[in-house]
Amino acid sequence: SPIKHFFIFLYYLRIIKSVSPDIILSYNIIPVIYGSLASKINRVKIVTAMITGLGAIFSPKNFRDLLIRSVTINLYRISLKNISWIFAQNGYILEVFNRYKISMSEKIVLIAGSGVNIDDFPYTPIKSKNTFLFISRFIKDKGINEFIEAATILKKSWPESRFIVGGWSDGSKGSLSKNEVELLKVNRNIEFIGRVDDVKSIISEATVFVYPSSYNEGTPRTILEALSIGRPIITTSHPG
Repeated sequence: SPIKHFFIFLYYLRIIKSVSPDIILSYNIIPVIYGSLASKINRVKIVTAMITGLGAIFSPKNFRDLLIRSVTINLYRISLKNISWIFAQNGYILEVFNRYKISMSEKIVLIAGSGVNIDDFPYTPIKSKNTFLFISRFIKDKGINEFIEAATILKKSWPESRFIVGGWSDGSKGSLSKNEVELLKVNRNIEFIGRVDDVKSIISEATVFVYPSSYNEGTPRTILEALSIGRPIITTSHPG
């Protein structure tokens, strides 16, 4: 909704003017675009942005998606022009920004994701056997359906194996519907645990962390958390 976005932009203008910060670091697409614009209008000295991933917008599936991508590219170009630095969480973001001339590469600093505190996610010996864990927002491109399909196949040969699904549907593009989430809850091939607050304990229970994503990620925190705890990962070679 253009009207909704206009009021978001006004909100950023107002709050940045009231705080009058010396430095701004924005992340996620709407704060990056409108936060950077509002910062420049308010003459913030140092304006930076972190691109945590490109999301579904840069994997268009129809004409509407192509139109939204075109608008997004132009908004990125305007908002990121002349800012101090852009922090990108993987090389694919740098490649895309260069391809669409969104920003000059010398302004882009590559970082290895947001990182995790290894003291908060300490190594834990594996105690379970054949327990596979998936945690994510329930966006189809993040691999929820592939995980369930694999669980259905493997349960036939290894009925004692466990397939745990944690996460939630936030209503964003490509998310599972409410009915699809309800079907997860009664699927006998998986153990549905819903939204997880204590991620560390759940990962520690697992043998393997599975994240079969084809989404344009930055660097997924759940993968970093699982690696910190000492779990092998099954994922894809998709960027991010």
